[in-house]
Amino acid sequence: MLCKISGFQLNKEKTLDKSKGVKYNCFTPLIMTDEKVKISLLNQIYGSVLTERQRAVLERFYDCDCSLGEIAQEFCISRQAVMDAVKKGSETLLKMELKIGFLSVKQQLSDCIEQLKTTDDIVKIADRMTTILE
Repeated sequence: MLCKISGFQLNKEKTLDKSKGVKYNCFTPLIMTDEKVKISLLNQIYGSVLTERQRAVLERFYDCDCSLGEIAQEFCISRQAVMDAVKKGSETLLKMELKIGFLSVKQQLSDCIEQLKTTDDIVKIADRMTTILE
């Protein structure tokens, strides 16, 4: 799938992604579902560094799955302004995660906890958790 969070690659022509059966147009950012979930989680963690409008636009775009047109109508702005807010807000959140890394540490610790539930080698997992937290 064509996907660039930082660049928000857009499909200029109407096409059909046969593998997913989804139709995209020039206003649809091609973002994988995992990336949508990631941005949504980052918005919950680091959303306070965004402007109020960016945070609200990202919430509606990623959490509520509203279209650009619906968001534009709600905020009385153009679809391009919505796309700019989504792009800039997402980039800011991704930069914060690169610098701080809270979500990645949280996911690694969750993996360790799941491993603890299925294995008897507690010492090995404890060492891994210690490495993560350092």
